[in-house]
Amino acid sequence: MVDETKLNLALEAFTGEDFPTASAVYDDILQEDSSNPYLLINSGISDYKIQNIGHALAKLYKAKKILPRNKTISSNIQIIEEQLQLNNPTIFTLGFINLTEAMLLLLVFNILFFLRNKISQSKLIRFGISLAFVLSLALTAFTYIEQKATRYAFITNISATTYSGNNRAYSELYEVLDGQMLKLIREEADWSQIKYDDQLAWIENENIVFFD
Repeated sequence: MVDETKLNLALEAFTGEDFPTASAVYDDILQEDSSNPYLLINSGISDYKIQNIGHALAKLYKAKKILPRNKTISSNIQIIEEQLQLNNPTIFTLGFINLTEAMLLLLVFNILFFLRNKISQSKLIRFGISLAFVLSLALTAFTYIEQKATRYAFITNISATTYSGNNRAYSELYEVLDGQMLKLIREEADWSQIKYDDQLAWIENENIVFFD
């Protein structure tokens, strides 16, 4: 049974936009009733407002499993996920670097083609523009498909320690912060191998939520 005093305090703080207090009180209440979707929604929104992104999404995802058609849950998840995309552009870009690579390849190809066939400059320009467009679209599409097939996770604690192996007996590597996106390499029991800032490491699954 949820403590009515705590519940009223949390609701008052939430409606009064005192989100630090609301977040703390809701966390306390959720210790007693962790499966109430409406508590999870308000708690998740409060966490988001104070930029505890990982905590917020973890609670909203949990609430969505209970109420999959709830529009409030879905809209808030969408807002947070969009913010994560903005905060982690290297994960979600469509590969503009590939466009540069395509242009360089095109330049080499055109030079060789021109020297071999000695076609007119106007034809070469038209051909080059067309080929550049096709190559850039193809490479961007390939990058997009590759990224869609890749799974990501994000941190749900204020900070979490990564290790060189899949248990705490291994050496500690670096700290990752709440809401930070990580590329998931593979899962093994209660641990996941992740890649962050081009460094491989292992992290306990209790510190992350998977981003599909």
